[in-house]
Amino acid sequence: MTTNTLIPLPAWAEDLKARYEAGTSAVFLLYGNVRDYFGGAGEYHLLVPFLHRALLGAGPGGNQRLVVTYSFSGGLGCPTPEMEQQLLQFVSVYRGVQNVPSAVPGIELGRITDPAVVLPLLERLITTRNNVAVIIEDVEALTPSMDVGLNQPHVTHCLMTLRRWAADPMLDRKDCIILLVTESLSDVHSKIQSASSRLEIVKVPLPVREERFDYIRTFLTSIGWPNALGELTDVRLAELTGGLTLEQLDDLLRTARYRKESLSFKSVIDEKKRLIEKTVGDLAEVVEGGPGLEVVGGLEKHKELLNRIVEDIRAGRTRRIPKGIYMQGAPGTGKTFLMTAFGSSSGLVTVVLKSFYNKYVGGTESNVERLLGILEAMGPLLLILDEYDQTFGRRGSGDEGDSGVRQRVWAMFSAFLSRPDLQGFVIPVALLNRSDLVDAASKRAGRFDLRLPLFLPDADQQIRILERAFRNNQITPPEGDWTTVRERLAGKNYSPADLNKIAQLTDQHAGLEDRQIVTMDDVLFVMDDYVPSGEEDPETIEYMELLAARSSTSKAFLPDRYRQMLDDGSLDARLHELRLILTSR
Repeated sequence: MTTNTLIPLPAWAEDLKARYEAGTSAVFLLYGNVRDYFGGAGEYHLLVPFLHRALLGAGPGGNQRLVVTYSFSGGLGCPTPEMEQQLLQFVSVYRGVQNVPSAVPGIELGRITDPAVVLPLLERLITTRNNVAVIIEDVEALTPSMDVGLNQPHVTHCLMTLRRWAADPMLDRKDCIILLVTESLSDVHSKIQSASSRLEIVKVPLPVREERFDYIRTFLTSIGWPNALGELTDVRLAELTGGLTLEQLDDLLRTARYRKESLSFKSVIDEKKRLIEKTVGDLAEVVEGGPGLEVVGGLEKHKELLNRIVEDIRAGRTRRIPKGIYMQGAPGTGKTFLMTAFGSSSGLVTVVLKSFYNKYVGGTESNVERLLGILEAMGPLLLILDEYDQTFGRRGSGDEGDSGVRQRVWAMFSAFLSRPDLQGFVIPVALLNRSDLVDAASKRAGRFDLRLPLFLPDADQQIRILERAFRNNQITPPEGDWTTVRERLAGKNYSPADLNKIAQLTDQHAGLEDRQIVTMDDVLFVMDDYVPSGEEDPETIEYMELLAARSSTSKAFLPDRYRQMLDDGSLDARLHELRLILTSR
């Protein structure tokens, strides 16, 4: 395989080249970031032109390999007029031998789109000629992942043809190579992926920092844009744009240039957030900035531990950074608030995962596959898996009615979260209410090795949280003796969310009397009137709290009463009792 040495090959292309030259395969399935720009040294192309020029030796000074492209929508094609003429001659002879009339006067390669016509033609080409490369784009259109597609004869024909090519050892001896291209591996039928040990699957990842840096330098060198970087350097800009494709990076640069704006940290982060959320749709939300752990009221032991982890993150001590954090507690205990504050204190980008289950068959796996690729490229980051027990809680139960989608998605996330090379780079945080709904394998130490419980605060903690809630809402806390407030709090199941609401309602009550300053009387009035959410179902709340205590990594985070129950064995007995009560409802 002759390459154009003027265009540098990314790592995935070098790997593909090495496997082909070693003779291990002549059929490759490329997936991932296949719609981006590729190249370097001032020369960039989309994937197919890049493969033509840089990898297949079809550019200036190449070995004149015949390169043929095909897509279901675009038909047949070639990268150069000379190659197109060769293919036209072959098609003309082939049709004469097969007695197949041309569909239009003459032969227009772009109008030959029917796979029932194209695949036999390509098979004749690669079996009768040497030194041929075939690139099939959007291969999922020919062999979709849904089994229902096998009820259609043309899909079965495509599937069997591509499987036959993958198993053919003669292709390599004839110096022929087949490149199948798809954006999502999950969209391609599994029988293609497992067609033969001679078919190699190659992931095309998002660009790394060095590739982004080269593109930035090329872009800025090619245009006149005084003071383009503003307060940034090209190295810093390359660091900040992790998770973007080169195409998105180009969009970011061109947008700023059109607006005649110098780039800044804020403008880059805002535009990056917009581009990534546009790519992943409603799969995730990117959180940048915001208050840190200093705004969290109470939870002193939790904050002490998390601040130590912040120091390890900033110092790059990855071995001390947990592989994952498993945080459990009743609704309203402040799980999301605590962890987004932790992300801000650490300086990490925080990504909050949303629902990624798609009503269309195959859509969920494609969503997750795309998301995981972006997360890996965006790191280092904090990945918050909210409502973890609802997302993965029914894995393997057999009653999902989703053809095993949840099981496969859990396996994809499990493999991603268990990768040792991601420790300290992608820090997953699972937030949940009930650990009994989650598969035991997801809680093992190698996946989430720090398990933190959150409980409804006691009266002293509630006072500190309430005071902080006033400040976080830009309300001056009332002056005076808080003793009566503390007495009213005793025995109440006020969650941090409840206390934050009390602070807001107190301000609203003062506003009804046209006062800007809240008083203790306002606080006491609201407390007497407000019904905390925990009082709606005390047995469910207690059950969640005991589950959180049972799953904690350390007893140091447990209130005295739960530590005692754990030591004397009464905690498990109470859990069993509550479970019977709740399941009987």
